[in-house]
Amino acid sequence: MRLRHLTATLPALALVATPALADAPKKDGQWRGLAGASLSISGGNTESAALLANVNVARQVDGSKTTLQGYINQARSKVDGEKNTTANKWGVSGQQDVDLTPQWYGFGKLGVDADRVIELKHRSTVAGGLGYHLIQTEAHTLDVFGGVSHTRSVYREAQTIGDTTGTRFSNTGLLIGEESSHQLNDTVSLKQRLEYTQALTGDKLNLMRFNGSLNVAMTKATSLSVGLISTYNSKVPPGVKKVDTSLFTGLNVKLGQ
Repeated sequence: MRLRHLTATLPALALVATPALADAPKKDGQWRGLAGASLSISGGNTESAALLANVNVARQVDGSKTTLQGYINQARSKVDGEKNTTANKWGVSGQQDVDLTPQWYGFGKLGVDADRVIELKHRSTVAGGLGYHLIQTEAHTLDVFGGVSHTRSVYREAQTIGDTTGTRFSNTGLLIGEESSHQLNDTVSLKQRLEYTQALTGDKLNLMRFNGSLNVAMTKATSLSVGLISTYNSKVPPGVKKVDTSLFTGLNVKLGQ
């Protein structure tokens, strides 16, 4: 997959030789993160409009961390008077981490997403497992994690996926992944997360999700960003591509101090 090469190189661009537990991240209970939006409009022979908005915030206290993420992606086009919706999807997720040792932690995650273009009414995922802090400083963090997950997909219309036709599909499987954040200098930061689910039962779906952004600060509260949201789905309805990618540039607002 083309996505494999891209997601393998992004974390490496930002990793530096940093002691694993020096200058730990702030654990004062404040919510911190970024909210951003990207808008594109064109006219003429082809009319199109696209909007992508996302938010990523986290709150840390001694012994635990809470992370919330969400995005909305809408896009429409008009060619020769014919209107088409090219993107209509959203997703939200929350994760709770609980420290077991200074390096090890347990986690529980709940996520829901939908995609009207492929008639996916909603897909819900519940996961839990263990993670390890490879790097944990105020400027750089890198975690790896693994566990079990259960995914349930509901379509608006009957779909044929593999040898099964219906509107509801589910599976239970293994989840592995990594995520990191990096303050490269006073103005440039990078944040990314990659996770992969290998289903062992049910529809035997293999699902990979990647979300990353590179941000350049303009002021203390705002920054320009280049981001990528990409999903690989091993089993999709006929006529639907397995890899769905959104590349965006836009404006971010810093949340928290």
